[in-house]
Amino acid sequence: MDAKIKKVIECVAARIELAEAERHGGDHPHTPIIQGIMADYFTGENELINILENCSEEGVYWLSEVFEEISKNLQSQIFFYYLKTLPRKFPDLNLPYEIAFAE
Repeated sequence: MDAKIKKVIECVAARIELAEAERHGGDHPHTPIIQGIMADYFTGENELINILENCSEEGVYWLSEVFEEISKNLQSQIFFYYLKTLPRKFPDLNLPYEIAFAE
């Protein structure tokens, strides 16, 4: 497995754990840190699209929290157009707001 994909999976897993903790007691102080890592980790649209192509539906859901920040960092129309394909790939995900904010 590619090292970057593995790191993204680890970040998503950490975010899921924090979400569990948040259900029982409000915001977790590490949530912004994990979100920041996820947003800053991607350096190119092709790499990011490759990672999203290899993510599970749950992984895409958690990464969608930072689509807006990723979009700001990349400034890529290719990434934005790719985001518009995600609802076809994952019809059970409700991503219209995340995609709109990324635009």
